[in-house]
Amino acid sequence: MALLTPRDAIHIDDLDRYDEYMKTVAGNNILNMYQENQVIKVDIHEYPNDNIVRSAEFKPSPQADAYFKQDAEMAKEFLAQHESFGDGSHESRAECHGLPPDMEDARSRCFQFCGY
Repeated sequence: MALLTPRDAIHIDDLDRYDEYMKTVAGNNILNMYQENQVIKVDIHEYPNDNIVRSAEFKPSPQADAYFKQDAEMAKEFLAQHESFGDGSHESRAECHGLPPDMEDARSRCFQFCGY
């Protein structure tokens, strides 16, 4: 099965608006995409202060659940690989382990866009 992209999580009726929204992302922005209350939310944060500069909501596609499940699985695989290398990179993320479920989701969303 082919990997799903963030765009695959957006309903076809909202794709044009999503594409226009994504054109507003600047080089110092970090994206945070997540499901909440049956919508897909995409927040644009400004680096390094992490302030939300823009936020939008989109209708989920029929593939949205599969996309977010895939994203969570890939995040777990990534973390497991780096922890097994013994490179110490996981030590800086140690405080993320064992967090409440909402924080685990945030860690997954962070991985989606920045790899941590």
